[in-house]
Amino acid sequence: MSWLKNLSLTHFSKPKSDRPIYRWILQHQPHSIMEVGLDDGSRAEKMLQVLSAQLPADAVLKYTGVDPFDSRPPGQPTLLLKSTHQMLSRHGVKARLIPGEPSFALPRYCNSVGGHDLVVISGAASADEMQSVWTVLPRVLNDQSALLWQPQGPNSDFVVYSRDHVVELGEANRSKRAA
Repeated sequence: MSWLKNLSLTHFSKPKSDRPIYRWILQHQPHSIMEVGLDDGSRAEKMLQVLSAQLPADAVLKYTGVDPFDSRPPGQPTLLLKSTHQMLSRHGVKARLIPGEPSFALPRYCNSVGGHDLVVISGAASADEMQSVWTVLPRVLNDQSALLWQPQGPNSDFVVYSRDHVVELGEANRSKRAA
């Protein structure tokens, strides 16, 4: 990918809220990404374009997507599981797509998909939904991971959380549930 394309994605792409993700990818060159809430799938495609251009040709890219896919409620953009998998295959990534709402899917699969360098959580995941997953998110991260989430909803700015901060949030939520 040319420096002009990178410049375009990191400074001028729409929606503006996704730009910090592309910058983080350019700076850290993760080998594995988990995305929770794929919206229309275009962000996944752009993340993989940026990443595949930065890594050596023999690098293995791992992508995990958690989304309702075919079971999305009316009013949300259609995103079919099969077409998403085809799109990811075109980018040469080892893809694992997990259908379901994050609050149900992440606790079920977190032990089998661990070790991601970057976790991106769409603003479609509400603060209430996140309460139920903070305790399991540390299991999908490694020591150098970052988690980017839009806590104020779609199109809001992404906030970067370190793995240590995610662990603290998980412990705080575990304490709330125990009380």
